Amino acid sequence: MKKQSSGWKGESRRHSLARKGIKTVLPDGRRFDVSKFVSSGQLDLAEYDPVKMVGDGNLPNVYWVSFSNYYYVENEDGDMVSIDEIDPDFKGDGGVVAVFSTFRDAMNYIDKYQSDIHVMVEDRLTGVIWESYKYERIETVEHWDIIDDTAWTKKHMKEMGVEFE
Repeated sequence: MKKQSSGWKGESRRHSLARKGIKTVLPDGRRFDVSKFVSSGQLDLAEYDPVKMVGDGNLPNVYWVSFSNYYYVENEDGDMVSIDEIDPDFKGDGGVVAVFSTFRDAMNYIDKYQSDIHVMVEDRLTGVIWESYKYERIETVEHWDIIDDTAWTKKHMKEMGVEFE
């Protein structure tokens, strides 16, 4: 069974919006323009379709970078809930903007666009392997987390005789 991208609903529509330069408003009122992040990266997104390939377990492993204006709220139970699940009027925007042949190249790309937006790296073997996102607690204090799940991917690639870069 293929694992679906844990990314975004309506992915192809978001790509279309980004190419058209559609802007949305972040929760704090600042403008979010996905089009400034659109790049072919080192690989062709048309050839490496994330909807079909993320988490499919095949090689060569590639790394998709996504940006979005989504953020999370930590509820009273300590669970993270996406803002679009809480606020039905929230207008999400974002999607896959680049694909790379190495994790290092994907991270270098992300470093160029340091920002307070949701950033995610997904690959073919694992799915989501790295994520940076803002979340708010009930007391409305913002926090940032970085999740780095590359260890399993590195081990799995080594077992398959492929170097993780």
